[in-house]
Amino acid sequence: MMMLFLFLFTTCVLIADYSKFEELRPLEDHLQDIVKKYDFKAYKSSVSEPIESAESKEYPLSFEFTFIGLENVLPFINEMENFQSNDAAFRIFALFISQTPESRASDGRPLFFVSILAKLIKCRNPGTLPAFHSNIVQAILKNAPSDPGARRGQKIAGTDLWVTNIRLDADFKVSLKGHSFKLNKIFELIRSMADSDPKKEVVINSLVSATYANLPSYRFEISTAESKTKPLPGHAYSIFNEIDRVVSASNGRISSLRIAPAIQLENKLGMPVEMCFENLTSEEWKQLKTALLAIAIEKIQIAGSSDKGLTDKGFTLRLKLIVLP
Repeated sequence: MMMLFLFLFTTCVLIADYSKFEELRPLEDHLQDIVKKYDFKAYKSSVSEPIESAESKEYPLSFEFTFIGLENVLPFINEMENFQSNDAAFRIFALFISQTPESRASDGRPLFFVSILAKLIKCRNPGTLPAFHSNIVQAILKNAPSDPGARRGQKIAGTDLWVTNIRLDADFKVSLKGHSFKLNKIFELIRSMADSDPKKEVVINSLVSATYANLPSYRFEISTAESKTKPLPGHAYSIFNEIDRVVSASNGRISSLRIAPAIQLENKLGMPVEMCFENLTSEEWKQLKTALLAIAIEKIQIAGSSDKGLTDKGFTLRLKLIVLP
């Protein structure tokens, strides 16, 4: 932690000592040129001893840096992987992004810590090695703002959702955390993630009511996994916009929501959902539940429901949704 805080308060560029690895000189020059283009608050890299096999020679590399906002992360990653050599390729295989407690005093923009794990791979056909191909991460970085939607208790127009953490593991599982003032914005993000990679299933691990800058909001955590079923079609999430509309018309508020992985059911998909609601009397809950179960959306059916009653999270309702192709 001491090292991290040193980074936050000083502008520094620390490049790994590649001098003992002559094969890394071209990569070092490439990285030096890239670093000069970006407004890092701190940057460092390191290299480990190579791992050799009959087919290749791999140099493990790590990078840590801090950015103001996230809009330059994707261009920076793309430029890193644009390294060209007749016998080597630079490839990223893991990424971690986290919002720090620090912000720029002039405009309040957050400072993000970014960690990248990569390899310089020397082999016969380096051009055939897949590049950083997480379409989901690219969709997040392109579509989800990183600047908070409120400052000093005032909402910022046009920013209803923002991300605070993004993680891409070596198995290409993606997870992210963030805040939103509007429920439908979370499902718009989920849909963009699902559309970007049909082989992945997007799951809400947690979605809970919260406050940000003393304003009511939602805090969410979303992750992906290899889909074990046919991918959920984009219209699968449309029911949640209708649920949000019905809840907004009541005195209640969604306090938590969870969507479990889809279940293959012949030529259709089952989508288990659990929702909790707060700020309701028992009579108001009965009225809201009746309205929720009456929701009718094309190609989506409510096949079953279970009222768990009042819990520590509020009134809890479990639904089994059937999504038709």
